[in-house]
Amino acid sequence: MEEQKKSNGPKVVIGVLLLVVAILAYMLTSTKGEVTNVTEEKERLVFDLQEMKRSLEDRESDIDSLDSYIVEEIQRLQLVIDSVEGLNDADAKTIKKYKNRVWSYKQREKKFISQIDSINAAYEVMRMEKERAEMNLFEEQQRNMELNTENRSLQRDLAVGSMLQATVVESKGAKVYKSGKVKETQRARRATRLATCATIAKNPLSQPGVREVYVRITTSDNTVLAAQGEDEKSFEFNGQPLIYSAKTEVDYQNENTMICVDFDKEEFSKGEYTIAMFTEGYKIGETKVSLN
Repeated sequence: MEEQKKSNGPKVVIGVLLLVVAILAYMLTSTKGEVTNVTEEKERLVFDLQEMKRSLEDRESDIDSLDSYIVEEIQRLQLVIDSVEGLNDADAKTIKKYKNRVWSYKQREKKFISQIDSINAAYEVMRMEKERAEMNLFEEQQRNMELNTENRSLQRDLAVGSMLQATVVESKGAKVYKSGKVKETQRARRATRLATCATIAKNPLSQPGVREVYVRITTSDNTVLAAQGEDEKSFEFNGQPLIYSAKTEVDYQNENTMICVDFDKEEFSKGEYTIAMFTEGYKIGETKVSLN
């Protein structure tokens, strides 16, 4: 009997050791499983947070205040991500707390993104309306410019069309005697007058009324024969004063009208003279005469 107990002793010890080993193995496996689950939950939380961050990063707004708020939300999410990644020995309770926090963030982000999209959509509509209004304004300004150009062109054409024109301009040298008799001559040494006559053509576009007509006589050496008097006589042409040789008034009534202007001088030089006629700041006709 005693021998039988001795022979069973080692078996009991081995059995106890096996049981201890089994319990330790179970505990190790269970702990490992918990660690694995905690690690997986942590990685899942980080992944979800990263997805939320990327979703916000994909959003941007032309509205500065909204864009600044998006940046602040991204920064807050990054702080949470850093906190979760720093949980090296986190237990299930801590992970659960962060899971609840991340779930709250998800709900908040859904509303926030929806608001961002709605605001951006409304802003885009406003921007398009503004661009459309600016385009309409630009087109209206272009039409006004075109109309103004057309009006100026019409006014210019009307102004040009209403100008008087001398259809026939003739100038002759003449000798004026003391008796008042006038005799035509082409000899310079005998001439004492250049007599210029012209027919102003009928123009229905021109306004009737009294006009001043200026005659400007230029010699072959480009010298202007000025009207007699103490001061030089001038009129305005293209914004500049021009010396004239003689002038007269004509009562123009939209009919062919004859005018004559005389320029008297004690002595004329030989050569060709250019006689131009002006009224209202533009030239209406020109002719030439030679004295020999």
